[in-house]
Amino acid sequence: MKIELNFLDEINPTELALHANDINVNQYLRNSFPYPYTLDNALSFINYASQHTDLNFGIVIDGVCVGCISGTFQKDIYIHNCEIGYWISSLYWNKGITSQVISAMCDYIFTHYSIHTITAEVFSENEASCHVLEKNGFIKEGYLKEHAYKNGKYYDVILYSLRRTNMQIRHSQEKDVPAIMNFIHQAQSYFKENSIDQWQDGYPDDQRIFDDIAVNHSYILEEDKVIGTMYFAVEEDPCYKVIDGNWLTNDSYAVIHRIVVDQNKKGQNLAFALLEYAIDKCIYENIRSIRIDTHKDNLSMQRFLYKNGFELCGVITLESGAPRLAFEKILA
Repeated sequence: MKIELNFLDEINPTELALHANDINVNQYLRNSFPYPYTLDNALSFINYASQHTDLNFGIVIDGVCVGCISGTFQKDIYIHNCEIGYWISSLYWNKGITSQVISAMCDYIFTHYSIHTITAEVFSENEASCHVLEKNGFIKEGYLKEHAYKNGKYYDVILYSLRRTNMQIRHSQEKDVPAIMNFIHQAQSYFKENSIDQWQDGYPDDQRIFDDIAVNHSYILEEDKVIGTMYFAVEEDPCYKVIDGNWLTNDSYAVIHRIVVDQNKKGQNLAFALLEYAIDKCIYENIRSIRIDTHKDNLSMQRFLYKNGFELCGVITLESGAPRLAFEKILA
């Protein structure tokens, strides 16, 4: 599945009208978005957008326009703010697409404009929209009771915002290696203090991290500075070919290794943010399984995995000969 954001003069207005004419889409949008939605509405919208400075993209899936996302630049004392709005055909819900689209839009805005804060207003009943915003690092900053009136009913509205200083996940670069190794050393000290025989033999060293970076499988989580890291790849792990137990599936899978966060930031769901990013990548690439392993005495990691839907599948053996508990999560 190929996801693109195209300027409106590059999309097919007939496709736009077809997918906009959806009562499920319309229910949480402003009244300026009509229903029924006709080809004339699509042409008028495209013409209006071409004459204004707001940012508008068509959401294009495998060459077909199935939605839109916009950015409205604010004025006066709010000149460094931009409000986003978006919709996508209900035929494409629950596929991880909207999360990818919001991420791409925010990256584009922060890269091309001097915007400090991106905002969004969401009907409180629209839990799916709230979820994808929060997944992309948006913070809930306000709750307005009976703030919107649509179809004869008042709705509560939640205000969300994302600032440049909020967390983001990207591929690691060589300049990030000292920070990554610092987290690894923190983890090694923690394991030693708690009598956990994991990462006590010099693994992983900085050369391992450089190798991860070279194949684009190392990621970092940053918030002004690096605060977490993981190895993530869609690949077969040789150590997973033999298991004392049974994997949940024999299909293609992704792996996560060396997931570690700054000890000073524990309790802030940083590992969860990295996991959510990996899940989104898997869904985007049509991969329905993630595998991971950990030491039998690493109880905090096991609790994290169980909490996030992983199942214990058995025991695998590392290249060093050390046994590890093997977990797998099937993605919906």
